Amino acid sequence: MKGGWREPGLFHFCTVADEASKRFRQGVALYRGREVVPFGERLHAVPMDAHWRR
Repeated sequence: MKGGWREPGLFHFCTVADEASKRFRQGVALYRGREVVPFGERLHAVPMDAHWRR
């Protein structure tokens, strides 16, 4: 992935997105932060508790 947010734990996530190319639609990684953070094309880090927020 060119540009975007980089963390060592997300390396393989980015690799899968690159390898899948057109078949890859969206990737979401859960993390303990507070904000949704894009870290690549069609890749986002989403707070773990976002699923339960209203």
